[in-house]
Amino acid sequence: MRGQVTYEVSPTQWVTVDVRMVQEYGLEEVMRHYGVEIPTERLPVFQDGRRIGTVPALFEPIAIKSRSFLYDVRPGDFKRTADGWAAGRSLGPGDLDAVPDFIRDGEADHHGQERMVAEAFEVLGALTGALPRE
Repeated sequence: MRGQVTYEVSPTQWVTVDVRMVQEYGLEEVMRHYGVEIPTERLPVFQDGRRIGTVPALFEPIAIKSRSFLYDVRPGDFKRTADGWAAGRSLGPGDLDAVPDFIRDGEADHHGQERMVAEAFEVLGALTGALPRE
């Protein structure tokens, strides 16, 4: 059905919800509303067969609210696999860092936000001809 997405929450139980509800409230909140136990483990993200980071167990690409005006999720950017999530080949480091709750392997906290902000200022500076701040 259009506008709806179905999640398997156990081998014998499925939950079908409105896509807009997931986009507005987030998958975790929607599952909590339905009484589904929220898993805490993170899932690996792979790109070209190489592990590049992790996302929450309830990661849902349709619910991504980008942290950058330079990236909006597109169909095919993320695909669920048996091992975790596969990131599309067209996604660059800045795109991945704009995904909420994505943690790049080797980084202690969420998605290198400081680096992403610095890169955004560099791009804005290049577009406007402004000199970098010291």
